[in-house]
Amino acid sequence: MLASNYPYASAKLRALEPHILDATDIERMVDAPDFNTAFKVLNDTDYADNLLEVEPINYRDALREDYVQLYQLLNQIIPDKILFKLLYLHRDFLNIKLLFKAKYFEKMDEIKDSLTTDTVYNTDWLRELILNQKNLGLDNEIKKIIIDADKAFSEKFSPDFIDSYLTKAYFDWQKKLAKKSNNQYIINLIEIQIDNANVISFLRAKRLKLSKDRLADLLIEGGRLSIKTLISNFEEDLAAIKPTISSYYDKVVIEKFDICCEKDYLFEFEKALQDYITRYLQKAKRIAYGPEVVVAYFWAKQIAVQNVRIIMTGKLNQIEGEEIKKTLRQVY
Repeated sequence: MLASNYPYASAKLRALEPHILDATDIERMVDAPDFNTAFKVLNDTDYADNLLEVEPINYRDALREDYVQLYQLLNQIIPDKILFKLLYLHRDFLNIKLLFKAKYFEKMDEIKDSLTTDTVYNTDWLRELILNQKNLGLDNEIKKIIIDADKAFSEKFSPDFIDSYLTKAYFDWQKKLAKKSNNQYIINLIEIQIDNANVISFLRAKRLKLSKDRLADLLIEGGRLSIKTLISNFEEDLAAIKPTISSYYDKVVIEKFDICCEKDYLFEFEKALQDYITRYLQKAKRIAYGPEVVVAYFWAKQIAVQNVRIIMTGKLNQIEGEEIKKTLRQVY
């Protein structure tokens, strides 16, 4: 994945970056006196062209339309399809999880409106392969994952097992794609996501008092954190894994981990892990052009959507601004 292939894509996205929801926009939305006034702030962002004839209560329609436009734009300007897969495969795996749950728990009618669009693979083709064993044109990579998963689920299935099995399959594929990209920024990003998932699984497993074997089933290979170390410390005090976490995360995360140990504030720590990804992504701001610029822009848009939803939901439920701010994600 050569940086020299990305001058056009990088220039295009650099021109769009200033219009992403920023800290000033967020402050204005949070401090707005009511739901409708908060909605009007979006007219000063890159959502403006999707707000025509949209009532404030239907703000999600504007977010969805903006996402469709992002998908179409990136599909046009990304020169390497490995990168496009890296960005969008998570949406296919959401569909695959839903389809397998429908198959094994006979809930097809319940998921018809839940399947995600704007994916790498044709959703109808996924449905045919999973439900009817018919391959209408899927490539060997996704076909093998689905067939192997079906075999595993035929022997053991539960909603949790389906989720954990396919999450592992997803990250295994992401790691392979990242290595093919030969881009250290992307490889590191995938490893951080795996680390975050493993740390959260560890903390939740302790909270739920799961067995060590169950934790081992949940943990994902391929991150920077040692799975063996997490498992060996599972029955110790939570603080026992602090040296492990301190080796890979910054001071902000460590401070939130200490609070989590003391007060069991898992939500704040999860947010700190997500914000750590944002701080890592910001390294792309120092890069003139390359796939890093595309990756950072894509994530910045996802973070903006999260914040809009948090603010608008808070405003709709008349939650105080200071409380809303505590739940917001760090802005790219």
